[in-house]
Amino acid sequence: GARIGQWMLKHEEALKKRPDLQVPERRKGAVGEPQPAQPDRRAGKDKEPSKGKPASMPLHTVACFKADNLPRAKHGEFERQLKGQQDGLNRLTVEEFLNNLANPAKRNPRLAKQARMELYAELQERIQKDLLKTMSPIEARKLSVKQAKETMSSLAALHNPDLVAGGRDAITDFGDRQVNSTIGPQWRSKVDSMKAAAEKASKSGAASSLLNVKLHKC
Repeated sequence: GARIGQWMLKHEEALKKRPDLQVPERRKGAVGEPQPAQPDRRAGKDKEPSKGKPASMPLHTVACFKADNLPRAKHGEFERQLKGQQDGLNRLTVEEFLNNLANPAKRNPRLAKQARMELYAELQERIQKDLLKTMSPIEARKLSVKQAKETMSSLAALHNPDLVAGGRDAITDFGDRQVNSTIGPQWRSKVDSMKAAAEKASKSGAASSLLNVKLHKC
C-alpha cells in the first residue's frame, strides 16, 4: 500500500490533467514526495549510476529505444519509463544481472493483480472524497468507481527492469500501458550487448560492482 501511495503522489500532476479525473490538491507537495530512490543516494554516492564511479562498471550506452509509433504527447512518459528501467538495472550488481539473465524470473500474475487492486482502491477513494464536495454519496461512489476503472484500464504494472532484461518479478511502478508495450519488445535486440558488457566487467574482477548502463530514446 505504501508503494502505491508513493506512485500516486509521484504522478499527481499526470492524473490531474485527465479531463475525466480531477485529483484533490490537498496531498500535493506532501512531505517526502516521492522518495523511493532516496535511500540509495544517501547510502553511498558511489551508487549513483552512469558516472563511472569506482563502485560501478564502465558506462555502457544501450542502443536507443524507438518511440516513433507513439503520440508525441506520450514521449515524456516514454522517457520516464526508460529512466525507471535504467535506475532498476543500475541497482543490480554485475553478478546479479548475469544470474538473472541465466535464470530468468517467472512472472507471477498474482503480484500484478494485487498491486492493481491496491492502486484501484486508493484511487477510487481519493476520487470519491473529491466528488463528495459536489454530489451525493451515492452519486460520488458510482462516478468514482467508473473513473477509477477508466484510469486503471490505461495503466500497466511495471517491472524495473523488465524480466527479459534481468529484472525481478516485483511491481515497482505503474505507467501508461501503450508506452510499456512499446518498450518491452525492443529489449530483445539490446540484451545481448548489455550481457557482453557485463561479462567483460565480470572477467576484469568487477562482478560485485553495480551495473552502469544508459537507456535513451532515439
